[in-house]
Amino acid sequence: MNSDGLIELFQKMENKFDKQPAVVKDNSKKILFVGDVHGDLETMSIVDEIGYGYDKIVFLGDFVDRGTNDTEVAERIANMYLNDHRIVVLAGNHDASDCVYPCDWGDRLFHNFGAGGSRIRKAYNCAFKKAPVAYYNEEYKLLGLHGFIPIPQNGGRWDINKWKKTDSDIISEILWNDPLLDGNGVNPSERGDYIWNVGRDITEQFMGWNNLEYIVRSHQPRINKIFKLSDGKKVVNIGSSSFYETRGFFMMPGGKIYKHL
Repeated sequence: MNSDGLIELFQKMENKFDKQPAVVKDNSKKILFVGDVHGDLETMSIVDEIGYGYDKIVFLGDFVDRGTNDTEVAERIANMYLNDHRIVVLAGNHDASDCVYPCDWGDRLFHNFGAGGSRIRKAYNCAFKKAPVAYYNEEYKLLGLHGFIPIPQNGGRWDINKWKKTDSDIISEILWNDPLLDGNGVNPSERGDYIWNVGRDITEQFMGWNNLEYIVRSHQPRINKIFKLSDGKKVVNIGSSSFYETRGFFMMPGGKIYKHL
């Protein structure tokens, strides 16, 4: 597809995103969660293979940068989202911003499309700034997101029913924060200013506040693991890109990680 075609495709995606709330909610019973893809086109093909029969396929963001097929992945995810009602697409930090590291998709776009490459990336980023940032499933009391939960402050930041795309501070933390489940409290992240590592105690408080049993997230794509908290609560981390020599998918019901190399 040429640059104009890609820009038009991402603009259509933006228009559909714009009609969705910050938190997509449903009660589907059979769900496949896909972590960071990062330009791994084979991952998208695997989703096609194993996704048959699922009520929902939830992508947790970060489709571009790092891998070499990020343009093809971005095009594939846009077409899936626009044409398959089962597909839920959440924003990752590499999707909603080009102030990330690495930001090498821009180099590949310039190589393949010349000056049109920057217009493609801008259209893509603009689309994902309108994208949902979380998925809530009532059946399993499950919250899916890319990064992690916002830190507690005044103003009801923890009420997922009140999250809005215009709440830029909250959205930024959801896209960038990480859990720190072997410690407590809130600690500054090495990722940058106003980004946080959220401890086990804070995580459990948040899950209790929102009556959650699961949080499913990505953003640390080298990790495919289920972390058990108190009262049977779980935090699931999945990465789905072979760039990290691991490829995991989380499946409900069953609550298991399926690893595919």
